[in-house]
Amino acid sequence: MGHCLTLNKNDNSKKQTKKKFDSVFDPLRGFAKYNVRLVKRCRATSQIAKNSIKLPLILQSISL
Repeated sequence: MGHCLTLNKNDNSKKQTKKKFDSVFDPLRGFAKYNVRLVKRCRATSQIAKNSIKLPLILQSISL
């Protein structure tokens, strides 16, 4: 008896379900990744701004 690869109807429906799931959640994952990067970038910029303001104030208080 030869071995044949057969797909069950159940296997096909699982693939379709996975495709539907991916089609809904892939854009959401991309959106979430973009927002995380954006928040990190904004925080880094605000930290640089805070440090650039603090340094002259520290130097000014030392020179007094």
